[in-house]
Amino acid sequence: MLSKIARNSPIFNLPTRGQNLEFEMNHLMTRCKNLEEHYDHLEQYTRRTNIRIFGIPENIRENTDDLVKTFYKDHLNIELKNGDISRSHRLGKHKLYNRSHPRPIIVRLVQYNKKVKILKQRRLLRSKRLPYSMQEDLTEKRRSIVRYLRDEDVRDVISKVWTIDGVIFFRPSSDPTIVERCNTLGECQQLVAKYCDN
Repeated sequence: MLSKIARNSPIFNLPTRGQNLEFEMNHLMTRCKNLEEHYDHLEQYTRRTNIRIFGIPENIRENTDDLVKTFYKDHLNIELKNGDISRSHRLGKHKLYNRSHPRPIIVRLVQYNKKVKILKQRRLLRSKRLPYSMQEDLTEKRRSIVRYLRDEDVRDVISKVWTIDGVIFFRPSSDPTIVERCNTLGECQQLVAKYCDN
């Protein structure tokens, strides 16, 4: 009789309840991680027609659409029409006329194909050694991965980093024929560690 009562007591069932709670917590953590990755993917998709331009000097009463059109025409030989730009503006807080570090301009184009065409032409900026650069508009999570891959600590291991449609690629210094792709910071760190060991 006593053993029957002991089996039904809450204290007797604590290990089982603890295991169930641990299993449920692990399940919820996995689900949360999957939702975060899905959210990041959706956020990146909304940025698929955006480009960030760095180095264009700021003016007090500027029209960023006109600045962008002039920039593309003068430096990339691409002529944009009025309907090609959905929206453009400077990023970050306005500082009192900072000439040495102008804020980047983000441009949302109407057509994805126009973005691809423009980004293909950015090699002209490098070949002419102009003080401008352009890149895809990445989510904060993806920007942190690119920052990690371009950091001084891993610079000897990686020869090149680039993105296509928000997907991050890199080429290890040890073998320029290999191209690695990573989606998370943890995955990236594991891949870099693999090349550090070689």
